[in-house]
Amino acid sequence: MLTKILVTALVIFGCYLFIRFKRNRPTESLRVIEVAAERRPTSRSPVRMLALGLCVLSLLASALFMGSRWLDNRTLMQVRVISAVTGEVVEYQAYKGDLEGRSFITLYGRQVSIADNERMEITPVNEH
Repeated sequence: MLTKILVTALVIFGCYLFIRFKRNRPTESLRVIEVAAERRPTSRSPVRMLALGLCVLSLLASALFMGSRWLDNRTLMQVRVISAVTGEVVEYQAYKGDLEGRSFITLYGRQVSIADNERMEITPVNEH
């Protein structure tokens, strides 16, 4: 996901640079002299500023979304595995991003898979 966003941002930036330098490159030497003599300082057009603002806004929104998603996945969860046959309860701690269906990875890197006859209860850990 992050790679797709970075590649998209690089493509947009590359297109912007290509258009900018292509527009400023002279096509004929005589024309350069004429244009240079008539050129006067101009302010940026509102459409260009709006487009630049929208690009910056979309990049900031993407960064905020990815940051909030990362923080949510780093939430510490208490996982209780209860055996339906014996009633034995085993407790683990894992990050929310490491929980996938009927398996998860503990804080210590241990892969745990839950059998069909076991029950899994997940609650957030209250850190004080």
